[in-house]
Amino acid sequence: MAPHTSNNAGCPSGATATHSKRAARQFSAAPAETFHRGEFTGTESMTGVHDRPYLQARVREELERGRRHGNPFALLTFEAAPSNDGLPMGKRVRAALDAIAPQLRGSDVLARVFEDTIAVLLVETDEPGARDALLRLRSRVMLHAGRWHATMLTYPAHTGEIERSTLLNVA
Repeated sequence: MAPHTSNNAGCPSGATATHSKRAARQFSAAPAETFHRGEFTGTESMTGVHDRPYLQARVREELERGRRHGNPFALLTFEAAPSNDGLPMGKRVRAALDAIAPQLRGSDVLARVFEDTIAVLLVETDEPGARDALLRLRSRVMLHAGRWHATMLTYPAHTGEIERSTLLNVA
C-alpha cells in the first residue's frame, strides 16, 4: 500500500479498513511477528477493533523496522474530551471508531487502548502525511463523535516519547 505522504493524504482508492470482528484470544508473551502474521486477533470484544496489547506489539515492531530500515511511522491518539451531551462513553467511542476506520489503509492499525482513548498506527507515514491524516481524522471524529483531544507522534522525530508512552508502558 502507498504510504501516507504530504502528496497522498487520502485513503487510496479501493482501500478498506481491515478490522476483524473475530473473537478476542488470550495472548501474553508472543513475539511481535506472530501478531503481524495474524495468528492472534488481538481484538477487543466490545468494539471488535484491536486492543492495546496488539497495538503495543505492532508499535514495537515498527520501532525495530524503523531502526533497521529507516521507515517512518506515526502514532495518533484520540482521547474523548469531557462532554455534556449525555452520550455514554461506549457510544462515543463507537462513533469515533466508525468515523476513523473507513479512512485507514489495510496496513494501518486502529485500536482502543483505554476506555476513552483510541490510537491509530500509520505505518510508512512521514510527518507531513501524518499531519494531513490527523487533521482529516480529527475533523471526521468531531463531526460524528463530538470533542476529542488528538495528538501525533512520529518516528524518528519523537522516538523517545513513543518509547515512554503510556500506550506502551502501562500493563
